[in-house]
Amino acid sequence: MRQILAPVSLLSFLAGPLLADACEDDIRALYSAPDGLFDPTNLVPQEHAAVWEFPDGTTAPYNTARWESPTRVLNETANGFYLLYDGAFYQGTSWDGPWTAMGQTIDYDPVDFARSMNDSVLANLADMRCDGEVELEGRKVLRYAYHARTEPPEGGSWWEADLVLYVDAKTGQRVRMEEHALSESGAPGAKDEIRVTRVTPLPGYTIPDPPAAESPAAQ
Repeated sequence: MRQILAPVSLLSFLAGPLLADACEDDIRALYSAPDGLFDPTNLVPQEHAAVWEFPDGTTAPYNTARWESPTRVLNETANGFYLLYDGAFYQGTSWDGPWTAMGQTIDYDPVDFARSMNDSVLANLADMRCDGEVELEGRKVLRYAYHARTEPPEGGSWWEADLVLYVDAKTGQRVRMEEHALSESGAPGAKDEIRVTRVTPLPGYTIPDPPAAESPAAQ
């Protein structure tokens, strides 16, 4: 029996680091350009509905965003609806507009900006775990867990959390993201509540009643 178990134990010992390396490669691939799931060029139209889940079981909305593309995203917040459309910001009263120019524009490329944040995640990844295929709300998903810190390229702020990511096993698209022990610059300590984002595909989605190209804020 000892002669049989010894080689098995040795194989298990050798396989451990190999499996860990494969897991790290898989998680790093999620954030890598140009093929990673989080690379902005691979964003398909989708909705991100984020809520806070508190230890007592109650929830509170955080925000909901509908993405047409990396340069066109509509957000519903507690203060109303805000639209980023081809570099300019607009305010609206509903998901369908109409849109009023806010006179503000961005001075960066959204794709480059998102990739810079992905690079910051890649530089700070830790505690990576790959659970393989599990079931979530009746569908088969791949579950990943890891610690990540995100720093926007202009600096001055950051946030980090223990993340749990669920990816649809068939489509390869995000299904759910959980941010545990979330810490943010300027905030005292890690949060007890969990920020949970559910991702829903929106095939063919476009921003309703898009702002006119001749709008001063869009030039």
